[in-house]
Amino acid sequence: MTTRKKKVIKKRLPQELIEYMIPTPHPIIGEPLTDDQLAKHSKGFREAYTKSKVKSEKYNAKGYAEDEGEVTDDEEEMVEN
Repeated sequence: MTTRKKKVIKKRLPQELIEYMIPTPHPIIGEPLTDDQLAKHSKGFREAYTKSKVKSEKYNAKGYAEDEGEVTDDEEEMVEN
């Protein structure tokens, strides 16, 4: 049995997406949420909202932002091809 290794890959986000995400951290809501408002949402929503916000902050600090995702060895080969 072969053990699949997981690896984190990073991909730079397109400029158009970043320009949309900065004023709209979460497209369903449209406005930034306070901590109290965010606490009322599900854990999954809070995580997605926070990731989107972090990407905007990275863009402001670095001039670009990256998205991260985990892939197995098999998936990595498909990404590279």
